[in-house]
Amino acid sequence: MDSQESLLRLLSDSRLVESLNVDPESSVEGILAARNSETFSSRWMGIFKSIESQKSKISKVQSELSTKIRELAFLRAYSRWKSSDLAADISDDFGLIADTAALGVNEPWVEAMLGKYKHGEIPSTP
Repeated sequence: MDSQESLLRLLSDSRLVESLNVDPESSVEGILAARNSETFSSRWMGIFKSIESQKSKISKVQSELSTKIRELAFLRAYSRWKSSDLAADISDDFGLIADTAALGVNEPWVEAMLGKYKHGEIPSTP
């Protein structure tokens, strides 16, 4: 798993969010619908709840860094697509990735989600 610092650099330096591909055939609404599917959202929420239950182990500095990562992801996504819903989803993803990294948890699904982002895709499948 990437460290929180490397996630912040990835969002800042590589302009990762700005370079995400949104296939014209799968519009922003289509991506949001896929992410709201029972399969994707239940998997996402299950991992989120697991990580959330461990967040008391995260230091204040790590927590602040996770917040900074979430905010940057939101601002970059909103600037690109002008969709607060998509920006919130991307922000939530990066918050989950950052918290997982802060905890040092090996979670393959979160790793795969980050991998999709690194390959220019917005995760929408389990």
